[in-house]
Amino acid sequence: MISLFITNLAEIEQPNRWAYHVEVFRTNITSPYEAGRLAAAIHLAYPCRQVNFDLEDCDHVLRIAGERVPALDIVILANRLGYTVQVMD
Repeated sequence: MISLFITNLAEIEQPNRWAYHVEVFRTNITSPYEAGRLAAAIHLAYPCRQVNFDLEDCDHVLRIAGERVPALDIVILANRLGYTVQVMD
């Protein structure tokens, strides 16, 4: 029983490096320049993330993929740059 607990604790401390999550946001970003500006800021703050935009979608979608996507931090970062970003349900 004790060794099982220790094994599980070790798994928590070292998560699977291949696992990743995707967070999708609705934005008010309409130009490639604005998208590039926010993507650069996200990459500076979270270097291991993949960031892409779909500006042709009616919601101007932002997708971020990575091990852990801090949605609230992304919203705050975008707001500081003057953009509106909301997590999509």
